Amino acid sequence: MSSSGKSRSSLRFPDARFLLLIFLVLSVSLHCYAMAAKNTNALFSDNEMGAGNVFAARTCGPTVTDDIFEILPGTSRAQYVARPGPFPTIARFDSDGRIYLDFGEIQAGNCRNAPDVFRVKNISGHAIATRLELSSTLVPLFSKIGIKGGNKICPSQQKRVEMKLSTSFGRRPGAYFGTLTVSDSSKRQYRVIPIQVIVILDHFKS
Repeated sequence: MSSSGKSRSSLRFPDARFLLLIFLVLSVSLHCYAMAAKNTNALFSDNEMGAGNVFAARTCGPTVTDDIFEILPGTSRAQYVARPGPFPTIARFDSDGRIYLDFGEIQAGNCRNAPDVFRVKNISGHAIATRLELSSTLVPLFSKIGIKGGNKICPSQQKRVEMKLSTSFGRRPGAYFGTLTVSDSSKRQYRVIPIQVIVILDHFKS
């Protein structure tokens, strides 16, 4: 009996360690899942207007100003060095209907111009002066950004946004992330659009 009891007792400890191991693995897995979800949603954390491609004002007291802008994808396409085309447009919508810009893979030294990245349509009943502002991380990668035909957009009118890359040969390769903020002149109505640019080495340079 004593040997049988000793055998049963010796089996309890491996079982306990095994259950503890399972608990630790599950805890780590749940933590990693939560962090991944947080990082995915971080791209859109600054947008307080909700999903979709329509601009709305921030809440001011009990009322909310009517939507004034609509963002539409343009025709300019991303660029990929090691992939066959045709390539997708730079402006795209994610699975939740939120717009983002992906310029693809850009070789160092590229000065490519994208004349129709996306379009801003005025869906309000009055003319609006529109502002564009890049985040500081992306400013060195672009030599030009503007609204073709001027920043004043009349009701029902839509205008193209042009962006010109300017990556120097000394630019460190890697993925660059940032945002483009589109707003009215008062900055009360705005939209923050995530941007990604991947800079790679120029293989044709020694």
